[in-house]
Amino acid sequence: MYLIGKTSLNLHLPPISQLNLKCSLSFLQEFREKYPRTADLISDVILGEQISAEIASTGEEYKITGRDERHQIFRQIRERRGQREFRDALRKRYYNKCMLSGCETLHVIEAAHIQPYRGPQDNHVENGLLLRADIHTLFDLDLIGIDPSSHKISLHPDIKSEEYRKLEGCFLQCPNGAGPSKQALETRWNIFKVRLKQPCN
Repeated sequence: MYLIGKTSLNLHLPPISQLNLKCSLSFLQEFREKYPRTADLISDVILGEQISAEIASTGEEYKITGRDERHQIFRQIRERRGQREFRDALRKRYYNKCMLSGCETLHVIEAAHIQPYRGPQDNHVENGLLLRADIHTLFDLDLIGIDPSSHKISLHPDIKSEEYRKLEGCFLQCPNGAGPSKQALETRWNIFKVRLKQPCN
């Protein structure tokens, strides 16, 4: 049972080990679509528990600091909610597809910032890409670059896997010509070109 404010939520769910992955993901997506507010509240509780667990697991001696860090937790919650709205806007703009691979499996498609997130203004739809989770990671590591003028895709030479090499020379998929910010892409492209001179490790 979760106690959120004065509201208690009794969720009787089978252990995740008793569900196959496909069914588990399907349930979570359906639950969020039907009860978005409740899902947010549960996520807030889980986030607080994760933060508490991280603090508890440091092994350091407890010291009273006098600092009130609750605002940081609330800030993280607000940012996460903004991230969901950002993803929804990108899904609508790019038709629920990874813009590099064409993957349509929503469970593994993520909202990627072109310019790293520094505040709510960076959740602008033109500062985002819809990417499959693994491709998102490579993009964040500047191992995948996107030419800002042609939208042609380049890979760091140390990326050897054929799964990724086949993306080399392809183009960013932008339905109806609604692409991302050229200025944002230019900044990341310049970073990628510097990364090309460095080993992939």
